[in-house]
Amino acid sequence: MEKILVVEDEESVRENLVELLTLENYECIEASDGLDALKKIKNNLPDLVISDILMPNLNGYEFYKLINSIESEKYIPFIFLTARVDEESINYANELGADDYITKPFKSEILVQRIKTRFSKKKQIEDKFEKLKTNISLYIPHQLRTPLIAILGYSELLSNEFANFTDTEKLEMINSIHNSGLRFQNRVEKFINYTEFKLGTSPKSAKNSINTTEINCLYKLEKCFECRNRINDIHFNLETAELNITLHDFEILIRELIENACKHSPKDSKINVIGKSINNNYQICISNIGDSILCENFNEYSFINDNYNQEGNGLGLSIVHMISEKYNISFEIKNDKDINAILIFN
Repeated sequence: MEKILVVEDEESVRENLVELLTLENYECIEASDGLDALKKIKNNLPDLVISDILMPNLNGYEFYKLINSIESEKYIPFIFLTARVDEESINYANELGADDYITKPFKSEILVQRIKTRFSKKKQIEDKFEKLKTNISLYIPHQLRTPLIAILGYSELLSNEFANFTDTEKLEMINSIHNSGLRFQNRVEKFINYTEFKLGTSPKSAKNSINTTEINCLYKLEKCFECRNRINDIHFNLETAELNITLHDFEILIRELIENACKHSPKDSKINVIGKSINNNYQICISNIGDSILCENFNEYSFINDNYNQEGNGLGLSIVHMISEKYNISFEIKNDKDINAILIFN
């Protein structure tokens, strides 16, 4: 039996909700506020949460943040049920990542249908997650073990033989540890991004479009291991336009393609990112001088093929492919001397 946590400070409303859900064959846990809810689910996580916002001790927003921070593989859909109908409250709930927002007074049949929809989505996500765990487990050992070997190896050498090395040798080993740590971080972030896009759990935004004048990708690229020593090689020239994509997703999309360009071009060679409006579409071209970007079939788990992705190319381009599908962006790799990758926003 699926378990629903009902968090509501008005006793009569809470009792009516519990009665309704019990008749629908759900098991219910009752709580009068966020603090009470945390105590009751400490060792007994629910399958779904319905919560008011304005409550004493711990309001719905703060409760959502806390329950969302619980370390668990379990995906818990969260529905706000509240009298707050202002746009600011709704936008804030969306920014936090809530799955649904229902205003009072509400119709019982609508609430029940929304709950069923959330449980259906939960089942789909859990099925995908199980498949994802199986496939990623084949890929993680190589991709994460390589930088870890350098981190553990050089740190052990420094720990055991510190006095036997010159200052130059020590500095070289410290730099190797640092660079391997950055590679490790980069690959972990790719896994997180891939998983979020695959499961549909990437961060939500109240604003689903961006203006190209808002974009500052160079700042983000400075934190990317493959790009940080190539910042002066990367040149942006984006005509002003409104694009139907969140800033978060756009930055990941461009970063993955530029990272690929950096991997397959010599240092000090230009990487151009040019955006312009063409026939009611917006086209972004990314070009580099050097080896062509790898272009294999983009199946669901193309990144698992070791021959294809010794440096994580498959995973990065799989992320690009998923973002392109999400926003109906046309993505093409040309591999000619002038242009390597093209994105077309409708």
